Amino acid sequence: MKVAFLWVAAALAVLVRAPILGAGFVSDDYVLLAAIEKRSPLGNTPLNLWAFYDGVPAHDAALVAGGGLPWWTELTARHAFFRPLSSALLTSAHCVFGHRAWAFHALTLLVCAANVVLAGLVLARLLRPREAAIALLFFSVHAMHMGPALWISAVHIPLSMTFGLMAVLAHIRAREDGQRGGSLLPMVALTMSLGAGEAGLATIPYFVLYESSARAPRSGRLRALLGPLGMALGYVALYRHFRLGAHAMAGYLDPAEGRWRFIGELAGRALHQLPRLATAPGEDLVADLGSWVPGAFAACVGVSVIGAFGIFLRGDRSSTRSLVGWIAATTLAALPALAGPTDRALYAATFGASAVLGILFASCAEVVTSRPRAWGPVRAMAALFAGVLVLSQGLVAGAANLDAARVACSIASQQLQDVSSLALASPEQTNVVVLLADRPTTGAWGGAVHAFATGRRPHSWQVLSMTPGPHRFTRLAADTFDMEPGASGGFNLDLYRNAQGFPMHPGGRVTTPGLAIEVLDVDGGRPTRIRVHADRSLDDPSWCFASRSERGLVQVRFPSVGKVAFLR
Repeated sequence: MKVAFLWVAAALAVLVRAPILGAGFVSDDYVLLAAIEKRSPLGNTPLNLWAFYDGVPAHDAALVAGGGLPWWTELTARHAFFRPLSSALLTSAHCVFGHRAWAFHALTLLVCAANVVLAGLVLARLLRPREAAIALLFFSVHAMHMGPALWISAVHIPLSMTFGLMAVLAHIRAREDGQRGGSLLPMVALTMSLGAGEAGLATIPYFVLYESSARAPRSGRLRALLGPLGMALGYVALYRHFRLGAHAMAGYLDPAEGRWRFIGELAGRALHQLPRLATAPGEDLVADLGSWVPGAFAACVGVSVIGAFGIFLRGDRSSTRSLVGWIAATTLAALPALAGPTDRALYAATFGASAVLGILFASCAEVVTSRPRAWGPVRAMAALFAGVLVLSQGLVAGAANLDAARVACSIASQQLQDVSSLALASPEQTNVVVLLADRPTTGAWGGAVHAFATGRRPHSWQVLSMTPGPHRFTRLAADTFDMEPGASGGFNLDLYRNAQGFPMHPGGRVTTPGLAIEVLDVDGGRPTRIRVHADRSLDDPSWCFASRSERGLVQVRFPSVGKVAFLR
């Protein structure tokens, strides 16, 4: 693969996401910035940015009492990831960039571009030229790169992949070319990949893929894998020993909460997410055109992939082993990501998926261009399948990235406006209680966002509900009120508690800044009514009770004693 082509693919990856340079910070970014500036409401620090809370009951209770975690947090809940290299990168960048969001976004795009260059070098070693070229183009604009590429707080994913691909490339060169450094350089790069984040585990299957391929030297294959596999096992063991990762949280899967439940849910997620590695671009772009269009487009792409696979089987059977190996590696690379609540960490799996699609496209293209005697309908179908693959994985995916970057700019602006709209005359003397929030940036993290927007930090900031729909408030005394959501199912406990495995019970009491919260009624482990006791009158000027609205957070006042109010 020519060097110029690598740089063109890298430039394309940056170009389709370039609008993000006009966006501000978003969501988790504020908590990371606050930690770098040593004012985070959580437990993260400048060199351990993603260790939000460690699951030690006393520590979690202290964060709840300070408002950093909401009152419904399970006190054994854990959200602590070891990403020292990524933490050091953002902390160092903050020293240079300050609050210039565009510079952080440019840094993330640079890391993504490095990913593309390294991916091209690896693909050139493992695939035929035409397969490698189209696979690299698919990888450079893959729609599932949008989250890691557009969120500064997700930079650990492409950073892990960068060092992981560097490790795979160094491993291949050491095995084939006898490159100086032998097995040392791949292990150093893999260590850096795992130091950037647990997404580095997803590159291990590509070591196995290479050693099981016909390209690898026959001698010493098992010995060559001992280093990467041993490092992966050691990394997992250290994670478990130091109680890192996620636990007792909705969306995250933890085998410690039930092995068979873990396996069942992981399998279900695999059935849902893995096909999207090929069909997601269509879904992402045309979502606004009607509910039937994304499904129809995705189905068309899926049929084309299956059809291209059929064309492939009619051709050179000698490549079947390579294709099966890539499919297996892609599946294994996806497993770490499937334990999380989003598809952002599927970034590493898109590398293998792009290779699979590149092989299928090349097979169809060969039928069209190099087999004039092939049966006419077969050639026509091969041309159709190849066209759909280029349309969905190239043009549509590129347009989806551009659209997502544009939307991210709007979201970033809206999130900042939602919090800065709450005017506080004396923030340092004000205890903010967000009665109803619609996202973490207006909920428990709102104090960090407000301090970022205004330069003045509220005395305390806490949230009482992140549940959609209207809520009923009954004022029982000058300092007491009841609160209950109108929707069935009770309070939404997601993000901070897995209600299925860690239900709440009537009579439970929690202390937060200036408040004592008592659970009165429960349905299926979720509170349906709570009673809130304040340490002073609800009308005291040091309180600021706020709620969501179309124009952001707005201050609200409680009705008189004995009266009922509703908020939406």
